[in-house]
Amino acid sequence: MFEGIANYFSRHNAVRKVAEDPATAAELLLLIHLGFADGEHSARETAVFSQIAEEQFNIPHEALPEVIKYLYDFGYETTTGQAAALFADMAPERRISLIENLMAIAAADRHIDADEVALIQRIAAILGVTPEEVVAARRRSV
Repeated sequence: MFEGIANYFSRHNAVRKVAEDPATAAELLLLIHLGFADGEHSARETAVFSQIAEEQFNIPHEALPEVIKYLYDFGYETTTGQAAALFADMAPERRISLIENLMAIAAADRHIDADEVALIQRIAAILGVTPEEVVAARRRSV
C-alpha cells in the first residue's frame, strides 16, 4: 500500500516539476516531436527518451506516461519553433545538450531520416547552434 502511495506522489511530483519549468517542458516536447518526425516511432526511440528523461531530468520511468500526457495537453498548440525559442537565452552548453539529445533519439533506430535531420537543423538554427556544433553533437550521439 505504501509503495502505491509513494509511486502516486512520485508520478505527480514529476508532472509538477515539468509544469513548473517551461524550459524542461519545452525540451521534452522537442524530443517527443523528433520521435515522430519520420512518421514512425520505435521502441528504441522510446527507450532513449526514457533514459534521457530519467538521467537528465530525474523523471522516473513510471511517471513518464503522466508527464507525456501533460506535455501533450501543454504542447497541443505549441509549435517546434516556439518550444525551441525558449532556449535562445540558455547557456551554450544547454543548447548543445539539447541537440545531442535530439541526435541520440534520431539515431536510436539506427536510421536518421531526412525529416529528422531537417527538424534538428531547424532547431539548431533557432538556437544559434552552428553546423559544426551539430556535426560534433552527432559524433558524440552515434
